[in-house]
Amino acid sequence: MSDQVFSRSAGFPAAREDSKIKSMMVIEIPVADTRRAIEFYVGQLGFYIDLKKNPPSIWDAETEFFIFPANGIPIMCRKLTEASDSVSRFMESQSLF
Repeated sequence: MSDQVFSRSAGFPAAREDSKIKSMMVIEIPVADTRRAIEFYVGQLGFYIDLKKNPPSIWDAETEFFIFPANGIPIMCRKLTEASDSVSRFMESQSLF
């Protein structure tokens, strides 16, 4: 069975209200291992590299997003303008580069 990815921007209404986030996108990856989730997100989706150049239409510079593995530990990149750097730093800390 192949992994699937779900966008659940409506999944965290309380978090959105509490933190005054204007817009948010959640990438849920149904694998329990955080490292595997990052490898899937980067390797199979790979679009984070191009977020600054070609952002999805629902995002703007203030959008916050989460990579959300099935293990329940979200990996948050605070803003679109910081997304590539945040994911790269996380991957380096996990020895994925």
